[in-house]
Amino acid sequence: MIKTSALIIFILFIYGKTFAQSAASSADISAIRQHYKAISELKLSARHFTYESPGCVEDGVVDFYFNGKEIVKIIESGSIGDGS
Repeated sequence: MIKTSALIIFILFIYGKTFAQSAASSADISAIRQHYKAISELKLSARHFTYESPGCVEDGVVDFYFNGKEIVKIIESGSIGDGS
């Protein structure tokens, strides 16, 4: 009986902890989505940079988006040569 009770308590503890973690994750994701949406709705100024590094990056591009003097968004792209 004690083993069964301990097993039930353990299962409830694990289930409760897993549920709490997924609820926190959902709240975090929601907050990130709201922040992302707010940034996307701003009128931002952009600065565009290109770069290359032999044997590393070809056609590298970085776009920085500013809200005033604060960088609020960065988009980077480029191809990496892997020798194939």
